[in-house]
Amino acid sequence: MKRPNIVYVLADQLGYQHCGYAGNPRARTPNIDRLASQGINFRQAVSSMPVCSAYRASLFTGKYTTSTGMVINELRMNPHHVCLAHVLTEAGYETAYIGKWHLYANQLGNHLDPKNSFTPRGPYRLGFDGYWASYGFHHEYYGAYYHTESPHKIPYPDGTYEPDAQTDQAIEFVKSH
Repeated sequence: MKRPNIVYVLADQLGYQHCGYAGNPRARTPNIDRLASQGINFRQAVSSMPVCSAYRASLFTGKYTTSTGMVINELRMNPHHVCLAHVLTEAGYETAYIGKWHLYANQLGNHLDPKNSFTPRGPYRLGFDGYWASYGFHHEYYGAYYHTESPHKIPYPDGTYEPDAQTDQAIEFVKSH
C-alpha cells in the first residue's frame, strides 16, 4: 500500500474561520478548501503560543514553547530536539521544506541580511534533509527570494506572488516523489 503524502500548510495569520471550508461565505479559499475536502483536518487544534517561531517549534517538536526555548521570534532553535522530520525520515519518508523557516537566526533584528535568512544544511534544519527552498523571515510577497544550499538569494520571477511560487515548488516535489 502506498503511504499518503503529508503536507503541512503554515499560513501566518490564517485562522480556521478565514476559510470557505469552515463555513465562511465570504472566504475565497478554493485550494485550501480542496485540500480540506481531500485530507485530514485538525479542527480542534490550537496553538499554545500565537507567535510564529514559537508555534513552529511546538509543531515540529510536539513540546510546549517553554520546553523548546523558542518563546519569541528571531531565536535559533536548539537542534537537539527530536522533531517531526526526524520521525518521518526514520519512517522512510522523503522530507522537504519550502517557505518561511523562522527557526534559525544569527542576529536579532537583522531580518534582511542573507546570513540571517539562510539556514545551512545540518542540524539546524531539524531533520528536513531533503529538498530545501527556504528563507529565515521577511515580509516581501512580491520580489521575494529563497535559499537552497548557500546564502545566495534565489529570487522568484518578477511579479510572482510568493505563496503561488511556493505552492508550485511543493506540487513539483510531491509529483516527483
